[in-house]
Amino acid sequence: MPLITPAAMLTEDEDAPGGSIRSQWISVPGGLEQFGALIQTIPPGAATAASHWHAHEDEMVLLLEGQMMLHEGGVVVPMQPGDAAAFPAGAAIGHHLENVSDRPARLLVVGTRAPTDIITYSADGRRCVRVRALPDDLWIDAEGRPLA
Repeated sequence: MPLITPAAMLTEDEDAPGGSIRSQWISVPGGLEQFGALIQTIPPGAATAASHWHAHEDEMVLLLEGQMMLHEGGVVVPMQPGDAAAFPAGAAIGHHLENVSDRPARLLVVGTRAPTDIITYSADGRRCVRVRALPDDLWIDAEGRPLA
């Protein structure tokens, strides 16, 4: 089993609601293809994503450091280090996490990688159609029309 140090992790910075999130991919340098695993650092005031749910992929998070608010289906619950949340594929309940503290938070995020997935963004019905065999995702509106 190869050791994956932080220096070997693939690091990405991504704009998110309220700030830029740093992701350190563990699964990519480990050669894993059946699930994704990463550590995300969420700055104060930022959220992990707009509320969404996955049609075909399970997702779970474990709070490593900091304090977060879990938003799921209109319910907001505080999370402390050691708390986890699981989001089964096909459960049509939008979720996201928000850092409302004054310190960065760190999450371990793990999710399955289905050959295809549809990610629905709850607030506006936009959907992301992801086919892993294709280079780009397709974004569609609530009626299924492609978005520019």
